[in-house]
Amino acid sequence: MDTVWRLKRKLEGDAVLEVIGREVEECSFGLHFDRETPFGWRFEGDGAKLLVTAERREIRDLLQEEGGMTPKQVAIELDKSRGA
Repeated sequence: MDTVWRLKRKLEGDAVLEVIGREVEECSFGLHFDRETPFGWRFEGDGAKLLVTAERREIRDLLQEEGGMTPKQVAIELDKSRGA
């Protein structure tokens, strides 16, 4: 095969379409399934961002808002155990 298109679905209705091949630049596209959209799929942007779990997104968003924090401060702010 020269090129492979692979659709990785997630439970929340999101998916990542990966394009891999010898003569194409590797890339991924974030998609969201929406019954109201023609053809069902809506483009969401860079697929690598969708591969991040909801918990990691929550931490990333917190750090973007608050700036640098220690793991202990993040755990307290998100009401999680320090080990989590």
